[in-house]
Amino acid sequence: MIRIALVVHGFQNGGIERSITRIVNGLDAQRFEPVIICLDTTGPAADWLERDVPVIEIGKRSGNDVLAVKRLADCLRQHQIDLVQSHNWGTLVESVIARKLARTPVHIHAERGTVAGMVEASGLRYWCRAKVMSMALGSVDQVISNAHAVAERIESRCGFKAENIQIIPNGVPNPVNTDHAQNRQQIRSELGLPTDAIVVGSAGRLVDVKGFDLAITAIQQVLQSEPNVHLVILGDGPEEQRLNSIAGRCGISDHIHFVGRREDVPAWLDSFDIYLNSSRSEGMSQSVIEAMSVGLPIIATDVGDNALLVQGSQFQCGLVCEPGSVESIAGQIVKLASDSGLRARCANSARSCHRQFYSDETFNRRISDLYIRLMGHHKGTTAPCDAQRLADLSMQKRPQQSEV
Repeated sequence: MIRIALVVHGFQNGGIERSITRIVNGLDAQRFEPVIICLDTTGPAADWLERDVPVIEIGKRSGNDVLAVKRLADCLRQHQIDLVQSHNWGTLVESVIARKLARTPVHIHAERGTVAGMVEASGLRYWCRAKVMSMALGSVDQVISNAHAVAERIESRCGFKAENIQIIPNGVPNPVNTDHAQNRQQIRSELGLPTDAIVVGSAGRLVDVKGFDLAITAIQQVLQSEPNVHLVILGDGPEEQRLNSIAGRCGISDHIHFVGRREDVPAWLDSFDIYLNSSRSEGMSQSVIEAMSVGLPIIATDVGDNALLVQGSQFQCGLVCEPGSVESIAGQIVKLASDSGLRARCANSARSCHRQFYSDETFNRRISDLYIRLMGHHKGTTAPCDAQRLADLSMQKRPQQSEV
């Protein structure tokens, strides 16, 4: 039995938390015994757990908290952890120190999205963080990421070589076998949408980096040629009031629908015709993969690994647009909204691409193989692992933008 501690800053609703719960839910209970350790406090993401797993709160104070590091080390010792996995800057340094204090054999660090906890790579504070991050990463046994773009960002910002970072892309389950037509009809009826509406959907925290302001402004342009287009946004966050104000100023509030945070995301995806990711910065978008799993054509800004997801294989799953460009986003929405044949081709490709590269089964195999391999190295044994399974997608090159 391998005892694993997954360390996260908090346990709110987000991509890191979704990834952690999928790791825990997918691990073989006969081989792995996981615990989740929150440096701060737990949160609603605990509801995503499908098995009885301890979720431990350290209660870290804001800033540097030496006592929290000691409590983390005590927790690792108490649970006799064999392998600790930290996530992003907010847990890296604390986990490095606690792991050494507790003499935990193996440390994996997972980095997603923003590197060193800062979007802008400038200033003295960033420089100091980059130096500390470089030293900290040098002490862990394996650095992993869900995106090639993040690996490249790590190298450019702190000097840790991208070639030493293992890429394990996000994975999401196959859609549940439900009445998709009924979901589509019911949700559209609840929103009061006309029967001929083309629904562009998007999901995520309502924060600036997700670029929902760009999406709303783009819809204003789209409506000039495609008046039956509506934008539905799933999620909540601090930007909600500002985004509502933008829709009002654009005079398109009746075409912009904020529906808040939803647990039944697959049902809402059924109601969409197109999925839009308008992010200003991204690692590998979990919401895009979820949309692909149900067969939605994708429009995504060319940030992070979005282009790899959408156009990086033999499957052409949608269109890529310029980051931060309202005109580019609007143009690609018009292109898909006006061409039902193109939407159908992209939808079929998206579904196939998910099944081949981004299923939860593939993700779970890669994670389990990594844990077994690293523990095997620690014990001086050869762990059973299919190297091709680990390398198949991570060997893909990031694509140039192309037309569908």
